[in-house]
Amino acid sequence: MKIEMKNLTITFLAVALLSIVLGTTNIGLAQTNMSQKPAPGPVPHLNAPTTSEFKLKNGLRVVLVEDHRQPVVFFRTLILSGSAVDGKNIGAAGAVARLLEKGTKTMSADEIAKKVDFYGAQIAAVANADDINIYTSGLTKDLAVILPIYSDVIRNPSFPSDELAKYIAQRDAALAAEKKDAGSPGRFMGRKLIFGDHPYGAIENEATVKAITVDVVRAWHAKNFGPNNAVLSINGDITKEQILPMLEKAFGDWASVTPAIPQYTELHDIHGMPIILIDRPGSVQSNIRLQRLGLKRSDPDYDKAAFLAAIFAGNGTIGFQNRLFQNLRERHGYTYTPGGSLTASIDRGVLVAVAGVRNAVTDSALDQMLYEYKRLSSEPIVGAEMDLDKSIVTGSYLMSLADPTMMNVQALATIEYGLPNNYFQTYAERITNMTGDELVAIGKKVYPANDIAVIVTGDAKAIKSKLERFGDVKVYDVNLNLEGSAPATASAPALTPSKATLAEVLTKFYGVLGKKALEKVTDRTTEADVQINAQGQQIAGKLVSIEAAPNKKYETLTLPFGVMHNWVDGEHVWMQQGAQSQELKGDDLQHELTDAEFLPELHLQTAGHSVRLIGEMPSKLGEPCYVLEVTRPDASIEKWFISKKTGLLMERDQNSSAGPTELAFSDYKAVDGIMLPYKIAVTGNQELTMTVTKYKHNTHPKADVFKKK
Repeated sequence: MKIEMKNLTITFLAVALLSIVLGTTNIGLAQTNMSQKPAPGPVPHLNAPTTSEFKLKNGLRVVLVEDHRQPVVFFRTLILSGSAVDGKNIGAAGAVARLLEKGTKTMSADEIAKKVDFYGAQIAAVANADDINIYTSGLTKDLAVILPIYSDVIRNPSFPSDELAKYIAQRDAALAAEKKDAGSPGRFMGRKLIFGDHPYGAIENEATVKAITVDVVRAWHAKNFGPNNAVLSINGDITKEQILPMLEKAFGDWASVTPAIPQYTELHDIHGMPIILIDRPGSVQSNIRLQRLGLKRSDPDYDKAAFLAAIFAGNGTIGFQNRLFQNLRERHGYTYTPGGSLTASIDRGVLVAVAGVRNAVTDSALDQMLYEYKRLSSEPIVGAEMDLDKSIVTGSYLMSLADPTMMNVQALATIEYGLPNNYFQTYAERITNMTGDELVAIGKKVYPANDIAVIVTGDAKAIKSKLERFGDVKVYDVNLNLEGSAPATASAPALTPSKATLAEVLTKFYGVLGKKALEKVTDRTTEADVQINAQGQQIAGKLVSIEAAPNKKYETLTLPFGVMHNWVDGEHVWMQQGAQSQELKGDDLQHELTDAEFLPELHLQTAGHSVRLIGEMPSKLGEPCYVLEVTRPDASIEKWFISKKTGLLMERDQNSSAGPTELAFSDYKAVDGIMLPYKIAVTGNQELTMTVTKYKHNTHPKADVFKKK
């Protein structure tokens, strides 16, 4: 990772967050017609491991999947309450999840971290609308130590006031960053329009974050954390006879609770095509969002609706093959990373499709997005497209099972959503047996052609007239106030002249950074935990990045449903999702080669680069900063925000064909005499946060690491 460690995640996630592709053939090269794609093979038979289910004496439901191939055990506890029961305390579930590992009645956050790290384990929790996931893993031989810590974190968190204060500060910073993200107003408007006062429609803001107190999170935990409102899934090298006594000791005296019940309000489908324009003056791009209600995850037609969503916009499985990508990017060149998804929820989910496009093609791009949407309910999917899409979706699913934690995820999903016991064992077969006529019928039922909301965020002066041919346009400001009713708001911070010189700013920057030590670095390996906000759902992943001079890089991102790769060998760039890969060409290639430049902070004043001090301005986190305008070798222009107080880089604002991207850096620590950020928040087409777990320098990777295998 270098300072802008983001390329793999921004590029791949906006295309398809979790796509993995299957496509193999046993035909020899001499027998293959290389001008034609090979026909998809038969769906492999799934030999699912045996799953057993039992309860502890206190009623805690346990699902065990034995897998003795490696001496590792994975635990995932699902609390069957999430942000949908926050009520007036919006954000409480998220705070509870983030603070679980920050101290218990017997251990401090530091003690927990040291003990867990000593055994090579990790404890993490993520809150969603319907649940909270808490997971850990460890070697079988270490479970006698790891399991009690895991249980203590779940059952006895202390929620220290200082840790809550840190969390509130982090959420404030994240909300401030969201305000600069071109996609955020549309996401919030979409949630408001689709869900209204339904619990899924709750939106955090500065006031709700500050209203979270220690008493609030303790009360939320006490109300909803109990064995009768939880399911524990275990997968790995352990038997029931071995684990049961350990579970009874760790969880056996956990007391039952009376959990809060979500107060779902009736949801109403979109009728007609409302056109909403969120005015973001000065935007050079339009963020287009199509959105409507989908189905409950438990609906028998959900699989077909999800398959249609994948064909339409990717839905985390079809990647580069989806129709929006092929239309908007490959045929028309309107955008870099279109995509979309159908969310999975206890109550009804949402179909979303998004694309960031140049102002000049806003109406043309919207035309094509609506065209592809309407095809879902009017044209049967047949022939080669149907065969390939089925192969990709089933292959994605089957390949995802290589991840041992998928068995945990499936067991919990079966219980949470009330799915049939053999649901996942028969999933690939059901996809394979779908017909074009069945899918059109589902399209007419779930995705009616003329009933979808259009939400566009951009410069109203530049694009309103383009949108008016689609219907009446309602204009809102970025705070979602209807045009003409917006209250007076404080103006955005303005760039002001600086009394400092460029030389003074760079001298302080390089002095604090550790330039002499940095000049001795020839390569860097970075490992990071990644939290991705995908249409309101939180997805946890692992990123490993290997970089070397002058512009070589290999990145791998591991997500719950697959692994993504990115290779840059200095001349070529390849991106791969499962078996599906793409070599970049033209402007995309040049941008990625520039972005792969190793340690760009050392090259600000070298050939092909230029830098100038353009003034002073607060960063998105409110830090007073010097602002540098940096021109890269591909002529792209960035703004670097250097803290006036510390001299460290606080923010980088970039513009590319993928759209504007903003990176905020914090939690700096010294590594080999160099100050490096351990927290990186990225906003743009996607929102994600990276928490670095390890930096390594000068490991001297071989050249073939950076070439596609």
